[in-house]
Amino acid sequence: MLKKILLALFLFLQASAFAQINAGFQFDGQNRSYIVYTPASYNPGTPVPLVFVLHGFTQSGQSIMNVSAFNSVADTANFIIVYPNGISNAWNINANLPGASTANDVGFIEALIDTVSANYSIDQNRIYSCGFSAGGFMSHMLACKSSRCFAAIASVAGTMTDSVYNSCVPSYNLPVLQIHGTSDAIVSFNGGSGNKSAGEVVDFWKNYNGCNVNPIITPLPNTNLLDNSTVDLLDYSPCLNNNLIQMLRVNGGGHQWPGTSSLLGGLGTINRDIKASAEIWNFFRGNACNSTTQGINTSTSNWIYLQPLSDNNYLLKGSVTNAVFQVYSANGQLIDSQNVSLPYTMNFNNYHSGMYLINVRSGNSHNTFKINKH
Repeated sequence: MLKKILLALFLFLQASAFAQINAGFQFDGQNRSYIVYTPASYNPGTPVPLVFVLHGFTQSGQSIMNVSAFNSVADTANFIIVYPNGISNAWNINANLPGASTANDVGFIEALIDTVSANYSIDQNRIYSCGFSAGGFMSHMLACKSSRCFAAIASVAGTMTDSVYNSCVPSYNLPVLQIHGTSDAIVSFNGGSGNKSAGEVVDFWKNYNGCNVNPIITPLPNTNLLDNSTVDLLDYSPCLNNNLIQMLRVNGGGHQWPGTSSLLGGLGTINRDIKASAEIWNFFRGNACNSTTQGINTSTSNWIYLQPLSDNNYLLKGSVTNAVFQVYSANGQLIDSQNVSLPYTMNFNNYHSGMYLINVRSGNSHNTFKINKH
């Protein structure tokens, strides 16, 4: 009997040890490392989603694992998590900062997908990336630069550097969640030298996905009256292909992972009304590449998007110089059609109130936007 008990204990400890492993490989001549966490419910015969959780500047895969407590979400929802390590605790996000990495991190993450997929049963249509601070910047960069399909991304307290923003040419439309504190003293909610504001980043993805120009704003329940912060959900639906572009605006929140129990994971006020990890998985779980990539821009080298200037005025921008834009009413009636040179300012002051569809085409590149005229 004692032998059976010891054997059972050995097998239990062995299974527990293999739930989290530290591993690595050489990429571009550098030793790259990562942590893989598999939930107890994982069955190698059943493909499961894969979630990348990327650490902030000076952090590590281990530290963001502790800060985010994402493992407990994976235990409930049955997905695999990878916590990669950046070179010298940094990511190459095209930031001109002391200590910034120059490694090919997009290529590293792509190689890591292949490595993990070779050892685990991964649903290739349900691969996601999220991150904190620089890890959030990196998640946006993956959506901009990677040829691999990420079914959705999320960023906590991270936006885009100016250079990534200006050169962002996504290969497909995808859902994006931005979580950001309005009192973030590290990555300002309003942007700063060399990086965009949370609003500008959300506007980029909103325009690229053809979403509603103005969000539906819903205050979330203020369940903790002692955390000196509240949360608003900004939802830009409807978007192309039913994609979601959303922001969780943490009013009074600092440079923190909302809901964390770690006091050393960031700086400033920690919101306790939401748990960022649960919110991110809630956002991720309904999205898959085989649905989010339908109806994408047909050219990855050309891009066109609509930038709001003021009420009823929009700037049509793109990497092309000439385009045809058509305006349709909500019932499909063609109202206007013009050949224009980009950039071009579109004025809707003379239109009746209601929803309009804007179809823009230049050669093989095209996009469709929805706007509400008030």
